[in-house]
Amino acid sequence: MPSSNFAAISPIMSAVMQIKPKSVLDIGCGNGKYGFLIQEYMRYWMGIEEPHIDAIEIFDPYLGIAQSMIYKKIIQHDALEALWQMGDKKYDLILAVDILEHYELTEGALLLDEMKRAGKNIIVCTPIRVSNQGAAFGNEYETHRSEWTTSDILCALGVKTGEPVQNNIFIHPNEAENFQIVAMTEDVNK
Repeated sequence: MPSSNFAAISPIMSAVMQIKPKSVLDIGCGNGKYGFLIQEYMRYWMGIEEPHIDAIEIFDPYLGIAQSMIYKKIIQHDALEALWQMGDKKYDLILAVDILEHYELTEGALLLDEMKRAGKNIIVCTPIRVSNQGAAFGNEYETHRSEWTTSDILCALGVKTGEPVQNNIFIHPNEAENFQIVAMTEDVNK
């Protein structure tokens, strides 16, 4: 849907504030909630007068005046195909909130791989338990096609099972609110 779990806002924004991005790509921007919050943070906390925040949104009816005011560029395309056309490390941060469950596991793993290639840092948020959902709001792309465990996400990001999680990976599962956040960052102490 064009929105996401409100309980995820604080941990996602905490991760964003640690990363301190100068350029952001919001995949599946929907109503633009995270673009708006990140823009505010970049402008008032980082002193960036003209924040560079782009978006990918495949479903045109979700886009309106608000998104055009938040994002410098909106790519209306499938996220995986749009990322294939981008250069390496183009963005300081790529954000994908409630996106992975709309891809089959294989395609979702490719999406994560492309996010890692095109972004210096990535933040992914997905439900822990995915409901049975077909098209919603007139949008066939809202269909749930997969359910991801934290291990699935880490494996797709190249973290081997059984190895200790590196200090550049942030994991925030919230069973009560049914979401999990995985962030992979560069060394934020540089």
